[in-house]
Amino acid sequence: MSLIEIIQKQAIDANSDVNSLLLSAKLAASKLGQIDSVRWIEKELTGYSSSTDPLPEYRIIQCRPQFFNDLHRKWFPLICDELNTATITDGAGKLQEIIRQQDGDPSILITGELRDYICRGLGPVRS
Repeated sequence: MSLIEIIQKQAIDANSDVNSLLLSAKLAASKLGQIDSVRWIEKELTGYSSSTDPLPEYRIIQCRPQFFNDLHRKWFPLICDELNTATITDGAGKLQEIIRQQDGDPSILITGELRDYICRGLGPVRS
């Protein structure tokens, strides 16, 4: 089986590992001297961590920020225009892992400075 046939088979297999598919594609691109494709695949594998790496448009997504209210035991929308889009910088393997671990819509836990910013905007917690 040729490398291209392997890539085609991986691409249509729903259970295929995305990292394996990208590594196969990187090998093919390298053999064909497609330097730009090799660079793009490398970024998809490792993620877009540097501010000098332009983020592809498909990695900027619309989202619905929500918070879990322990008192009511349910999710509520968080109305905040600054949080209606998200940039997805993780490598493809990490994204596949997040999606496989989810039950329903994929979600990402907000931590650090962004969490603190949101909490300040919500105001003090009342008992």
